[in-house]
Amino acid sequence: MARRAGVSRATVSHILNGQGGRFSPETLQRVRRAAEDLGYVPSSAGRSLVKGRSDLVMIVFPFMTMTDLQDIVDVLSEGLAEHGFNTIVQLSGPVGSEAHLRLRHVADSLRPAGIIDLGGLTRKDHEEFRRLGLPVVGTAVDSRGAGSDLALGRVQAEHLVARGFRQVAYASLTDERGHPFDQGRAEATRAVCAENGLPEPYLFGVPLDADGATNALAAMLKSIPAPVGIACFNDDVALAVLHATRTLGLDVPCTIGVLGMGKGPLGQLAEPRLSTVWGDMRPMLVALLDALLMEFGGADRITEVDFASLRVEQGETT
Repeated sequence: MARRAGVSRATVSHILNGQGGRFSPETLQRVRRAAEDLGYVPSSAGRSLVKGRSDLVMIVFPFMTMTDLQDIVDVLSEGLAEHGFNTIVQLSGPVGSEAHLRLRHVADSLRPAGIIDLGGLTRKDHEEFRRLGLPVVGTAVDSRGAGSDLALGRVQAEHLVARGFRQVAYASLTDERGHPFDQGRAEATRAVCAENGLPEPYLFGVPLDADGATNALAAMLKSIPAPVGIACFNDDVALAVLHATRTLGLDVPCTIGVLGMGKGPLGQLAEPRLSTVWGDMRPMLVALLDALLMEFGGADRITEVDFASLRVEQGETT
């Protein structure tokens, strides 16, 4: 490759290892063109020997339904690539399951440079990985809830109270997967209700099927009086609740207020148009990247997350 590019082997090594800042643009172009022509693929094993660590970062997602998984992976993988890391994505099973326990074996075998936990690991997992010398950033599934979950729950509850609802409920998603984000959001909903002198919020699960959602809403109305403002786990749950209100002949938003999360396109096409909470998730993900990169001297501070970016897209359901 050096002969093809007309430079020394040392120059090729520096440029292909991301240390080409002192070379001219022409030299950089020649080396990169030669690498492309020859089909050069960097050796992960070789880089690991030079750096004394793997160039892999493992991103662990919880065992739950996520509609924006691809967007999250794109943001994190792009940010990691800028610092010479490759990304491996792992989905955790339910806590204590074989799939969940297998993550420890995967991490021990691959020895990644670090782990970004998006809610799929427990505090015990964090401690064991750190004992292996693997930096872990993120919020454990058995913690009291990440700052983003508390902020989302608060924005939802405060909006419902501001719209005049004196009884508030939180609707989680009921399926075979777990939902570690519910704890923080439910906690924030309780706090907002207490601050406003309202009854304890009603917490219930909603499946994404017509009969199940209708039965769940009917059971709720037997337990608490209407009108009720319902903060939903995401727009999918909100659409299921909205379907149930039509089946039961309930007025939206006078009898039942429905507030989603995520501003998905289907919610904005629904009739009535869904009210939903949304915001830019990038700062939250960049803060996780900063926390991990600080372990390697790649960042000197953690990006401050401003949850004021969270806002309500006012629709016709609250």
